[in-house]
Amino acid sequence: MNLATPGFRRLKWIALPLATLGLGISMPSCPGQQAMQQQLDSVEKRESALTQRVQSLENQLKNLNTEMGKVKQQLANISGIVIEQKRAIESLQTEVVKLRAPAKPAKKPPTKPRR
Repeated sequence: MNLATPGFRRLKWIALPLATLGLGISMPSCPGQQAMQQQLDSVEKRESALTQRVQSLENQLKNLNTEMGKVKQQLANISGIVIEQKRAIESLQTEVVKLRAPAKPAKKPPTKPRR
């Protein structure tokens, strides 16, 4: 049998990858493969839990931002009311000061000289 024939060369290029694949499938797993898989599973569980936690925190943050927008709007309304009340109080204070001021005596009409 001549190993240099074209048919044998093709068979060699087909058989070599198939043999390598067969060895890879039939070989037992590596000694630390199960421990490594357990670690990967543990990391995946933690990653999933952290992802859920991050989503929860993002939702809380969105709710907080919404509430802060409402608070800012209410604060603007309240500040306007406070300014109006301040002006009213100042007006009342000036009126009270005017009322407390001593009344100026009325001018007496000029007296006519007696004759």
